[in-house]
Amino acid sequence: MVKHSLATLLSEYDKIVIPDIQRDYVMGSGGEKLKSLFQSICDHKYKEIPFPFSAVMGYVDDATDIFYVYDGQQRLVTLMYLCASYTDAVGKDKLLNKFEFREREDANVFLNDLIHKTEKSPNVVDFTTFSLHNLLSQFRKYRWINNYGNSSFENEIGFKYLFEQVIFNLVTVDKASDAEQFFIDLNDGLVLEEYEIFKSELFHRVNECYKEGFKNFALMMENKWLRFFITYKTSIRKKIEDTHETRTPEGEEIEIAFVQFCFRMMWIEEKGTDEGYKKGSVDWIERKHIESIEKIINNMIKLDLSDSNLNCINYSFENRTDRGKNKDIDYVEGVFWNLADINYEAMLREFLFNFHKPEYIDSVKTDVVIWAYISNCEKSTERLFPYLRFVKKLLNKNLIENKVAHFHGDKSIWFTKYSSFCIPKYYSRIDSFSNNFSNSKLVYLYSTIKLNKDFDECNTRQMRSDHAELNKVLEDEQIIYYSNEKEQIEAFENLPYVNGVMNNLFDSQNRLLISYENFILNVLRDKTGKKEILGELFCKLSDLGYELKPLYFEELTIRWRAYTGNPCFQQGNVLPIALNDLFIDSKFRQVICGWLTGGMKMKLGLNDDRLLLKAINYRPIRGWSTDRYQFYYPNDYYTYSYSYSSIKDKKMGLCSNKSDDFSPTQKNIKDFFGELKLNEEGKVIVDDDTSIHRQFIWSLESHNEFLMSWIQDLKENQKVLLYCKENWVYNMMIDEYIQHTKSGLEDIERCYRENLVIIRKCFGEYFFINHDTLKNYMEK
Repeated sequence: MVKHSLATLLSEYDKIVIPDIQRDYVMGSGGEKLKSLFQSICDHKYKEIPFPFSAVMGYVDDATDIFYVYDGQQRLVTLMYLCASYTDAVGKDKLLNKFEFREREDANVFLNDLIHKTEKSPNVVDFTTFSLHNLLSQFRKYRWINNYGNSSFENEIGFKYLFEQVIFNLVTVDKASDAEQFFIDLNDGLVLEEYEIFKSELFHRVNECYKEGFKNFALMMENKWLRFFITYKTSIRKKIEDTHETRTPEGEEIEIAFVQFCFRMMWIEEKGTDEGYKKGSVDWIERKHIESIEKIINNMIKLDLSDSNLNCINYSFENRTDRGKNKDIDYVEGVFWNLADINYEAMLREFLFNFHKPEYIDSVKTDVVIWAYISNCEKSTERLFPYLRFVKKLLNKNLIENKVAHFHGDKSIWFTKYSSFCIPKYYSRIDSFSNNFSNSKLVYLYSTIKLNKDFDECNTRQMRSDHAELNKVLEDEQIIYYSNEKEQIEAFENLPYVNGVMNNLFDSQNRLLISYENFILNVLRDKTGKKEILGELFCKLSDLGYELKPLYFEELTIRWRAYTGNPCFQQGNVLPIALNDLFIDSKFRQVICGWLTGGMKMKLGLNDDRLLLKAINYRPIRGWSTDRYQFYYPNDYYTYSYSYSSIKDKKMGLCSNKSDDFSPTQKNIKDFFGELKLNEEGKVIVDDDTSIHRQFIWSLESHNEFLMSWIQDLKENQKVLLYCKENWVYNMMIDEYIQHTKSGLEDIERCYRENLVIIRKCFGEYFFINHDTLKNYMEK
């Protein structure tokens, strides 16, 4: 072992060569480590002592007097190019020209231009030239700060100190094979991280099972592939005890994580399970696996991944603006793969930016769609895209169920029963049904991965599985493939609230209940939002005389946040608020049939079922039910001032069932209506036990004769007029009247213009409607 400076090393040998087997130069790419190196060199110069720069190891070819660098490339190249950047380098050009890269000609041209001060802009074509350019830029930019001021590192250090006083140990060894050079370079004299150990063992394994392809594989990992993965470096948070530390992983770490993801998926393809798979094990890897990795990454590099317009997920609750921020609603929202989306490049981009982050470890393991894409992306889009859509359909039928509904502070209730199992969170940003993990669903998912290996050998309609549930889905897909209605079925499946799970759209002969064209024209019409479509459904069911009880999702846990922040719970029943539930749950088969096929409308009166179905579109508060026609919801939290008037607490929350005074509001459907009758004296009175506002009673005085004559003219068994206690109920009544009365809209508009109070028949009953109500309706 001999101590050398750059000056003595270049003087001793005819040539200093960095072999082509060495990885890209990366030390100059930047960061705190580079700045710390400059700072340390300045500190040593200031103390007038040499700077120890570790060791350089290599082989000397005695016949040519060439020194081949095996280890220490990063340090030696840094030193070489920094020296060449000074004007003093011109006088040392004969020595400095002894240094060269093999197979990196642009880096050699860069060095020559530096030495001879040609002032040409460097040709940045790879990560080596990028790092060299950045090295010099930072060397001139960074400042050395001391007690006497500051100046650039370039000015403080100087050529002479770098060239003669930066000292390293030179270690000469016997000539090494390509593989041995890789293993030497991997260690680099440092403590290895887990991913570096795996990389070293992988290289050993590749050298054993694929010797003739080893050099090419290793060069791609160290250069072309590494440059690709470096572009996806992002900060990650790692929990250390009770704190979180932010760090940016190395490109090499991301590269190895991706290779391990691929190996795991290959294992599942072959075994149908991940049992026995060990992340750090390479003993099972064969040549075919290495060739698959090469194919996958080389094809990925060719893709244009600049598009960030991600649209691969459908949600049960339309386009929420607070998704990912309101965890309470996220928890009960269903997610599905979007069958119509074909922007797999955007998906892959999102995957590459996130798959290595600790919070997504479990999500990555279930990313079947991205695996099906990257393992087949060399195929034509005409063949690949239908296959990927087929895979998403299989996954959308692997459903998990939810038994929790959330009542939000805005008086809305959120619930969906179904969600596709284990859609990765980096696509949806929500943790849907997070506690509903199921081993049986995981087995279905692994069986789907296993099908991927058959894609080359057979069409999707020929695929079969030894997993019974998945095989039934495959058989159903075969029926659809040969159906005369295939194109219409696929159009239905692409709808964002069907998601390919359209069990209830078929009759007993697997024929569509309604054509796609009729569905769009007659059912959807201008109803583009899921809420509007659902409202249309309930209105139609109310006209057809459907009972309410079969529509309930029963025995759910209703949850809300109290003003204290604590979660509160109560058992209850909830009507559907997500369309996807209707197309999946078998209990709705007849409901969907009635909705789509229609039938004779029933002339129903003031029926509780019908009213509540109608009211769904109008009620400002969506609560839950514990009895057939009663709705419950938690009250706003109120405190009382000394003046005994109620004021809402500053915390703006809902009442808590943890406190002594919890009593949820309970509303029966009949509570929305009051009765007007004649007393013994012939005067119109309000027959109402719930005590309505005095203002309404006073407003009747001026209309007493008008009301009295109407009631007297009614049949003996119907001596009652009804009125609505809340504006939303009036809106519902007037809409019903307009929809079922010829010239109903013209009648309402006329009465509004003429400033009239009116009585109109609706739901088989007569309702009193004052002018203020007409005004509110018309203005709305």
